Amino acid sequence: MAAPESDKLSDRLQFSLNVPFPSEREATIALRSLGADRQPRRSGARQHLELHRTVLTASWSADSARNLRVAVNSFIEHLDLVLETMIMFSTEEAESAEGKGVGGHVGLAGSHGDPPNDGLTTHLKVKS
Repeated sequence: MAAPESDKLSDRLQFSLNVPFPSEREATIALRSLGADRQPRRSGARQHLELHRTVLTASWSADSARNLRVAVNSFIEHLDLVLETMIMFSTEEAESAEGKGVGGHVGLAGSHGDPPNDGLTTHLKVKS
């Protein structure tokens, strides 16, 4: 007899990552970009993305440490690409606005003297 789904999930390794963004707009862009690719079924890992105002929460469960590591590493590489792209467009938009005599753009580039918000928080649960 197969174990209930809730028992199966409790036996899996779990990991979550909170990624703060300067605005809801940027958080939504990241969610749409990162959520476009589904985890392959054969990977043994499941990914769930949630948005809470300006914080993107990514969580995974996997049947092995290797599968969890591969899934999280893949996500972080994709997140890095999304952030670099957002910064590039934010910087170009600010430079374009300055050339037209328009006020600067507040975004991931850290305009107005603010450093970019790079505070990530993580949570790891390991089965005993």
